[in-house]
Amino acid sequence: MTRLATAAAAAAAAAALAWLALKLREEEKEEPPAGTRKFPTHPSIKLPLVGQLLNTFKLSTDNQTYGLSRFGFLGGIDGCSECDFGFIKFAMVYSHEAMKQIYTNHPFQNGGIFEAVGFTKVYDNLPGIEETKYLFGNGLFIASDNDRWWPIAHRILLKPFSRQGMMQMVPLMNEQADLLVGKLRKDLGSGVGPLRIYDYTVMMAVETLGTCLMGMSFESFSGEPVPFLQHLKNWLDINADMGNIPPQLWRRDAPTEAHTRRPPRGLLAGLAQAYTKDLLARRRRGETQALSKCPDLLDCMLETADTLSGEKPPGRVGEKLPDEVIGHELMSFLFAGQDSTAVALSSFFCFVAANPAAQAKLVLGDEPEVKWAHLNKLKYLDWAIKAETPPPPPLSPLPFSPPPRPHNMHLSAPPRPQETLRLVPPVPGIFKRNEVVEALSAGKGKTPFHLPKKTNLLLAFLPLHLDPAQWGDDAHEWKPERWAEGVPHPFAYAPFSHGPRACIGKEFTLTEQKICAVKLLQHFIIQKAAGDWAKQPGATKLKESEWPHYPACSPHYGVDVEYNPKQAFTGINMPLELHPRPQLHKPEAAKKAEAAAQPAVVFSLDESSQGHATPLSILYGSDGGSTTELAERPLNEAIGDPALGTDGLLLVLSATYNGCPPANAGDFVNFCGAAIERHERPVDARFAVLGCGHSDWADTFQARSPGAAIPTLLDESLEKIGGHRLLDLHTADSKKAPEEDFVAWTAKLWPALAAAAGIKLSQRAGSAASRPPLAIPEVSVVPAEEEGHLSETPLVLPFQRDGEWVLAKVAEKSELTPNDPDGTSTVCLALEAAVHPSGDAPLRYAAGDHLMVMAENAPALVATLLKRMGLDSSTLVTFPRGFSANGANGGGGGGGGGGGGDASHPKLGRSLSGRLSGASAGAPSPLTGKPRAVSLEALLLRSVDLVRPCSAAALKLLADRATDEDDRTQLSMVDLVATKATVLELLMSAKSVSLSVAELLACLAQMKPRYYSISSSPNAKGGSAGRATITVGVVDAISPTGRKHRGVASNYLKKRSVGDLVWVRTKSVGLSFRPPPPNSPAIMVCAGTGLAPFVGFLEDMAAGAAGGSGTSHLFFGCRRPERHLHRERLEGYVSDGTLAALHVAYSRTGERIYVQELIKREAKTLWPLLQGKARVYVCGDAARMAPDVKRALKAVCSSAGGLTEQKASAYIDQLCAVGPNQRYFEDVWASGA
Repeated sequence: MTRLATAAAAAAAAAALAWLALKLREEEKEEPPAGTRKFPTHPSIKLPLVGQLLNTFKLSTDNQTYGLSRFGFLGGIDGCSECDFGFIKFAMVYSHEAMKQIYTNHPFQNGGIFEAVGFTKVYDNLPGIEETKYLFGNGLFIASDNDRWWPIAHRILLKPFSRQGMMQMVPLMNEQADLLVGKLRKDLGSGVGPLRIYDYTVMMAVETLGTCLMGMSFESFSGEPVPFLQHLKNWLDINADMGNIPPQLWRRDAPTEAHTRRPPRGLLAGLAQAYTKDLLARRRRGETQALSKCPDLLDCMLETADTLSGEKPPGRVGEKLPDEVIGHELMSFLFAGQDSTAVALSSFFCFVAANPAAQAKLVLGDEPEVKWAHLNKLKYLDWAIKAETPPPPPLSPLPFSPPPRPHNMHLSAPPRPQETLRLVPPVPGIFKRNEVVEALSAGKGKTPFHLPKKTNLLLAFLPLHLDPAQWGDDAHEWKPERWAEGVPHPFAYAPFSHGPRACIGKEFTLTEQKICAVKLLQHFIIQKAAGDWAKQPGATKLKESEWPHYPACSPHYGVDVEYNPKQAFTGINMPLELHPRPQLHKPEAAKKAEAAAQPAVVFSLDESSQGHATPLSILYGSDGGSTTELAERPLNEAIGDPALGTDGLLLVLSATYNGCPPANAGDFVNFCGAAIERHERPVDARFAVLGCGHSDWADTFQARSPGAAIPTLLDESLEKIGGHRLLDLHTADSKKAPEEDFVAWTAKLWPALAAAAGIKLSQRAGSAASRPPLAIPEVSVVPAEEEGHLSETPLVLPFQRDGEWVLAKVAEKSELTPNDPDGTSTVCLALEAAVHPSGDAPLRYAAGDHLMVMAENAPALVATLLKRMGLDSSTLVTFPRGFSANGANGGGGGGGGGGGGDASHPKLGRSLSGRLSGASAGAPSPLTGKPRAVSLEALLLRSVDLVRPCSAAALKLLADRATDEDDRTQLSMVDLVATKATVLELLMSAKSVSLSVAELLACLAQMKPRYYSISSSPNAKGGSAGRATITVGVVDAISPTGRKHRGVASNYLKKRSVGDLVWVRTKSVGLSFRPPPPNSPAIMVCAGTGLAPFVGFLEDMAAGAAGGSGTSHLFFGCRRPERHLHRERLEGYVSDGTLAALHVAYSRTGERIYVQELIKREAKTLWPLLQGKARVYVCGDAARMAPDVKRALKAVCSSAGGLTEQKASAYIDQLCAVGPNQRYFEDVWASGA
């Protein structure tokens, strides 16, 4: 026996050595193809049979599913690492650039039909997958891309998760959350506690699935749940036990732990499958039904046939799902839907307990029901659970229209970020396989990795989410505030995956989580349990005292937590104490919302007042055109047909920009000021003023300080020079819903005007959402048979006849951020134009001025719209004499117009603008000549803005023109503020909408000029008076609905080449933002492209054309060094002495600091400058940066100047006061008027 044993041992050793030699020879691979490099192999030692598997054990002490991700992370290069566990070898990927390549190269790009190309989701070759599929089959979550039923099931199941379906589910979710609160109160009242919140969130999750998707309850809250839930739990527990056994040894009928009495897994699976069959039978017998007005998941799977048309494999038209597939889908949703939501909520409440300050921000009042509209207004909860304002589910597909092709479902539409799911993703990763692609991106500017065909890939979410290069050095910390800046890269966050296989229930679970969070925080104060506590059997406890010595690539929880190995998905848990929270009063915002929702009143002219001709003047001041649009609306809404007169009734609508008047309002503002100084009263009219702006301009939006806001100044001045105020100043805030503000204003305006003019009105109740119809221009398509009788006329837009607009040539162009790892682009363009015949340079400007650019839409967007309308690029349209081809829904004067006088209005001198000349919108500059034909393609390219969000009036027209009831329903519920949906996007979603070309043009907004701070000076050495440089940040982002959003002007400019022509016009900022005078240092503060005007300032200083040389400080902020704009030039100004110091703050790397913090650090340097003649200039974001900088400078006054907080605030306010002694200037921006 001894000899036999020795021989056997020797044979085994020889076999092991042979196996090891074989493995080593297998790894002697050929050199990778040219242009690629070898995929990095993990440096750890490989053992026979198990490869590197044992190395993951020490990284899995808290959670075995995270161990794989950590293992690859520790040995990876550029976010990639090859791992070999004996029974499986795969390439681990956690680089956002590689993720982008993988997700955007999927196998459904050919009309939605599967092709073995790109990167596919193929699970069939994974160890142990057959055991999993025994219970779940080829359900949505584990089906391979080439599965026959997956795309059909996916299309069918989009219906219950449509926007309409989700809205119907919100009340049902509220009911389950109320039951959860009741269950908690009952258990707490009976002495239970501290409690583990996961035990309760799992009840909420499974009951929400049952009621919302299957029309039934699992009786979880009653204490006697249906047996099926226990069968499912037992099966999952056994699977968790089997996770410690190599998959090759799994057997379906194998009993597990000897001390348990759980039946074999095969029997449990059979019981679960029998239960799903019973669910189907009960629905067919009518014993259950959908609990909302929309079909639920069961209805859709039983009754809906696949309706995909077009390029479809034969034999699949009208197919329904067989019962076996339906059963697998039910099991998949019950398994994945309930546990993933439960662990996510458990993790969220643990973080809330660890962060009491955050919990205080999350308390949301005592509304009895969380409504769909509420979900759009919970900002901090958005950051903690859902980082951005939650729009409805994607507008496409519509709820009951034929589902789209798979590649349109969620393609490249990253889910909105969540801080909790970033740190503790329930799913640590997913598997993919490359079919054709052999070069995997390693990042911008790096050689890609060679990836052999058919390589299994594990996309690891944990290291992706904790990458300090993307998320900063505090990436491991729970900080909801970080989402105020948005996701650092579209593919740096992927808890729901991306692409066509992204989680179909994403919006469902996020909505459920938010409702549950609101309800629990309304009723309970959540705290961590006092003292030490014992972990659950089999769980792993992580102690706060051991941080930062957790396993690598771990988040910082802030408290002791545990991972439960019996959870199918990953989440943290801990004992919590819940104390009743005192009920709060109803927030004032809710009261205002209720008041706003009251039925509106619609006015009409009484018969006794028909034919009146009351004079009405409408004056507007606008730079960008938004205020112009509102100014035209009263003409469309006017009661009767009022004439435009000299005096009588006067409406004034004006915007403001950093406290300055719009370009076409300056003369009238000066006229008012002069009349006040001379004590004259030239205006004898009853007036009302509407101030338009953006509330992010905290210091100028309708501010009451003298000269701070133009609408306020006009309202007060008109009264001083003889006017009689009809209404108090009203405001339209473009940050929110200016049209709603406008409707509220006109609701008060018409009765006031009628009373003042002695006109009698009738009124009736109407909808609060009532909108006047759009003015439809008289535009028609030229029939093909008539095209030969008309010659195409070149399109000439109104702004082209304005002598201030010129065609400028791109003289130079450069990319300023070529190595930015986020892939963002910032371009610098030098533009120059020919000299006017008069000898004046057409680009006359000074440092600090703006350059207005008139851009064009992307040709691809125009082609898409023409195709949707059933037209082509050769289509011609005609319009009659007097029509202005610049967007019937845009109106205005093509970008602000000139500030010319109005001879017909002598008492007001130079009015706010050329007044509207008729009762139809969009005709400020009539065209002359006979009816003519122009290219519709040219109109859509240059005249209208295809990227601008749809207006409420246009949305109403789209809904009215929808022939399908479901399209009308969905369009009527679109939240334009939350979704920012465009007209084109809505047309592509609602296929039944049919518009004429005239109606289309009425819906589309006018193309407006974009403003860019000029980043040059005409005084620069070697500069030219006819040459201006701009610095353009290219907008390339994802819209709230998942649409790829590319800024019109920035992308238009990026695509210009040297020699191309661009329509431009300079705009003076007056004296409000100019380089400092002699002997005055400058403190310049900016972020990103806000640097642009200061480049011009520095050129002036270097040329001796301005003060501040050698004594000025520049504070510049950006995310990382790769985004440091004009770096060499700025450092050169420090070297030659033009700048005293350059202070740079990087917010995404290293110390992660912002400019306002640098200002505080330099307090001792800045205080003497402020005491002297220094001028402060701030250029950047109006919402956050500008107020933060002002607070930082007040802190400087306190810390270095010894002023009290009150005196420091007064000191800075004095510097800001408009007047000859002003020394604090802002050039800040936000969208709006």
